[in-house]
Amino acid sequence: MATRVERGEVLAAVKQTYRDSGLVVDLNGELPDYLPMVLEFAANGAPAVGVALLNTYRASLELLRLGLEGNGLPQAGVLAALCDTLGGPSPRTRAEVQHLHDNPPSELVGLDGFLTSTPSPACPASMATGTEQGDRR
Repeated sequence: MATRVERGEVLAAVKQTYRDSGLVVDLNGELPDYLPMVLEFAANGAPAVGVALLNTYRASLELLRLGLEGNGLPQAGVLAALCDTLGGPSPRTRAEVQHLHDNPPSELVGLDGFLTSTPSPACPASMATGTEQGDRR
């Protein structure tokens, strides 16, 4: 059973990842997990650490992708491309996302320091059933 990780802890860990990279990251008033910021960090800052950061939160990215696809929004293609770039098959259902969260990708060899210092977000049990507030299924 996953332990609950507070959002503040996750945000602090992402911010610390930016600091540890040795790069100055200007958040421009955004939260450190703002997806365009993480993508810019991965593309221009510290690619290996950025990809590891994206993989750490792959389940969240996949949930976002599924939601966008389910609502027929054009931004779904952007998330699909990102998830395809990270490798491995994308989950087709919320239950598969839960499995991905419980069994994260193993291709993150060599980034142990990053992975052990970055808390993994808790995945609510309702994710698998789609019963979170605002779910339109």
